[in-house]
Amino acid sequence: MGTVQKRGKAWRAQVALKGIRKSVTRDTKLEALQWIEETEKSILAGKNLNASSRTFGELCEKYAKEVSPKKKSGWWEEKRVRAVCGMKIASVPLSELDAGHVARWRDERLLSVSDGTVRRDWNLLSSICTTAVKEWKLLEHNPFVEAKKPKEPPSRDRLITQDEIDRIMFVLGENPETVTGRVGLAFLFALETGMRQGEICAIRKDDVSRERRFLRIRGEERGAGKTQAARRDVPLSDKALSILDAVGNDFRLTGSQVDALFRKAKGKALVEGITFHDARHYAITQLAKKLNVLELARMVGHRDLKMLQRYFNPTAEELAKKL
Repeated sequence: MGTVQKRGKAWRAQVALKGIRKSVTRDTKLEALQWIEETEKSILAGKNLNASSRTFGELCEKYAKEVSPKKKSGWWEEKRVRAVCGMKIASVPLSELDAGHVARWRDERLLSVSDGTVRRDWNLLSSICTTAVKEWKLLEHNPFVEAKKPKEPPSRDRLITQDEIDRIMFVLGENPETVTGRVGLAFLFALETGMRQGEICAIRKDDVSRERRFLRIRGEERGAGKTQAARRDVPLSDKALSILDAVGNDFRLTGSQVDALFRKAKGKALVEGITFHDARHYAITQLAKKLNVLELARMVGHRDLKMLQRYFNPTAEELAKKL
């Protein structure tokens, strides 16, 4: 017979039957009792027996092996899964995984990283659990849905300066024959076009129309665009075209290479508080001086014009000059 215990404002239900242990947290005692009844019936019917022998870490590894390689963010997901497998939550059996384990993982992570970092990991782990529920039938519910997610941090307003750009480029260089140099050229290309890191890494020779001066971002099948709006034709300036000429219309880079080498260059250049994605931020702010809001949204791949407010950050001094 299962047991029910009051935990703060919620109720924790536990079942131990035929060597299988399961527990969840529910909002009401009635929901907890209903879960116990359904779970005991499932165990007696021989359902979900394979889940009892797996840990959450093993589930994450299964996802990284079978699902992540099919996604453009696969390299990042595999990296995060390796990190999660070194945490306490990885050893929790799936039969016992509940919102309480998620909450403890969240609180421990928040002691060393920001809310934004925890939210990104949270989204990945929640996706893993959703797949386990809907496709693999290894979980009966997603415990991340029941726990409280950290608040979304305020949008970044950090704008990279020309001095910081110069220092980073001094370290990276612009030699297309080296991986480091191509990362430098990719950074300059992002500053010029506002394209995302993944979009730049996905560029291939047949994507570029030099005569018509645009580059076609094809979409998910090439690992480029996240949304329909992201699948677009990007107009190219003279500088952008010259960068593509230098690399032969193909940067030949992976996301992990850009991430690692750009971080290393920042350290050598003594530049703190920026990311490669801030090049997009810088580009949109500069392009807003030349394009109207609809033209800008089309070029950078934003359907929601409110998104532009996160990236368009003129200084008060620049606005004052317009007045």
